[in-house]
Amino acid sequence: VTRKLMDLSIDIDKPIGFGVLTCETLKQATERSDPNKGNKGAEAAKGCVSLMYYPRYRENG
Repeated sequence: VTRKLMDLSIDIDKPIGFGVLTCETLKQATERSDPNKGNKGAEAAKGCVSLMYYPRYRENG
């Protein structure tokens, strides 16, 4: 999946975010999604959203 997403991103010249929490237990998942301990999913989403502000990736940019 990651390879195909990378290929697609290159083909369309647009960034594609792909964030996966690799958790082995519910406790790990809970800790990695806790806003007080550094929500890893939110961090990945913020990274994707920040790319929207780069002129290279804007439709009219």
